Amino acid sequence: MLSSEVKNIKEYIAGVLASYNIHHVEEDQKLFSSGMLDSLAAVQILTQLEADFNIDLADEDFDINHIDSLQSLENYLNTRKSSALIV
Repeated sequence: MLSSEVKNIKEYIAGVLASYNIHHVEEDQKLFSSGMLDSLAAVQILTQLEADFNIDLADEDFDINHIDSLQSLENYLNTRKSSALIV
């Protein structure tokens, strides 16, 4: 079961997708590397992640591939949460 925080960020991403006239994506569908979303969308999503999850975007361990699909985003957030890196 997804935590409410992960559900919230997925809903936020759904809003970003809708602004690009994209109304459905599969959990494992590539968002950025496929060209579906651009750098502006990345900034919007990363800013929201930073606010909601206290993720340091300057963190040397961060890689855009961590958020390239909804599935990879969920895995990344769960890993960080398990490691007590999300406050």
